[in-house]
Amino acid sequence: MLENIQNLYKKMQEFDYGWIDKTGYKYVNKIVLKKFVTDYYLQNPKDLDSTKIGICWDQVEYERKFFEKNKIPFKTIFIVYEDGIRFPNHTFLIFKFNNKYYWFENTYKDAKGILEFNSLEECFTKVKIEFMKENGLEEIGEKLYYYVYDKPKYGLSPEEFIRYCQTGIKADPNLKNIDIWS
Repeated sequence: MLENIQNLYKKMQEFDYGWIDKTGYKYVNKIVLKKFVTDYYLQNPKDLDSTKIGICWDQVEYERKFFEKNKIPFKTIFIVYEDGIRFPNHTFLIFKFNNKYYWFENTYKDAKGILEFNSLEECFTKVKIEFMKENGLEEIGEKLYYYVYDKPKYGLSPEEFIRYCQTGIKADPNLKNIDIWS
């Protein structure tokens, strides 16, 4: 099973980080916030396989399709820092195998790979560290939230996608009682 997951990871190395707008223009490694807010849409996995470009939101949906098809227990998580000024966020997938937890990550440059952990707390702590590093955050206090979310509709705008993720199960920001499989 892990070999199949490693093959998925290898295949996803073909994907660029970025997004495609409604006209088909590709924004590689840049967001251009004003355009992104109005012209981004959540791709379905088939489209991402064709465009080979997507942000974490798109790529996690590609991963979801694989994990669902292979009946591997997994959860998708939306992490967000809300301070009223910025709104950095990230989606990621965690899967469970042989009493271990794995973070499948393809978009954070310093955390790319399939990372293994003995506990969810250990996994979430590593995600938190990488999230802070990726977004230049020194201290996050009580402004960091985790949401476990189910499969969204494809085609959602950024605002619709974020709103949808925030309807998921809210995990404890202090990483206590985070057994998302219970």
